[in-house]
Amino acid sequence: MHVVGGRGWNPAWAPGLVLHPGASAQTGLPVWPVADCVAQVAHRHGLEPGLIVAESAVHLGRLGLDDARAALAHTPRLDRGQLDWLAPAESGSETRVRLFLRQSRVPVRAQQLVPEVGRVDLLVGDSLIIECDSAAHHGETNYEADRRRDLRARNLGYDTLRLSYQQIWNEWKSTTASLYRIIRQRRHLRGPQICT
Repeated sequence: MHVVGGRGWNPAWAPGLVLHPGASAQTGLPVWPVADCVAQVAHRHGLEPGLIVAESAVHLGRLGLDDARAALAHTPRLDRGQLDWLAPAESGSETRVRLFLRQSRVPVRAQQLVPEVGRVDLLVGDSLIIECDSAAHHGETNYEADRRRDLRARNLGYDTLRLSYQQIWNEWKSTTASLYRIIRQRRHLRGPQICT
């Protein structure tokens, strides 16, 4: 558990706690404001965890997009252009994959509406759809619906790639290697090739 306190904070350490003294004034509240927590995560843990937490806060309605950008604005090693990378994401998995693509200079749009298919997690270039799945959100009913959507997308000329939670979090190195190979083929930069 990570615990943050402001100036003048004199915490008692206990096993399992990671203490983060903050530069802000002590709030006197048991739980810090969400924007301050996002700023702390980004400052202490870097760009990827900072974006994941910020986008989760936006998705849950705890922060507006502008407030999330302001919370990240003073993150070390974050350039101003990266603040524009903040986007609507429905999971940390989406954020992680999108950040990898952005850092690889691959055009990607989050939560994109594809006509006749619906909203997709990521639209890479013009024709590659990436869906970031998890067992918790894609049970048996969703599994069938997802496959119907994938078939409809293929008929419209899109390629769909589904990545599991396991691939994104526990097999990330091999997953990124595969993504690099797919990107190098540059098929995602061609418009959808409609099946006939």
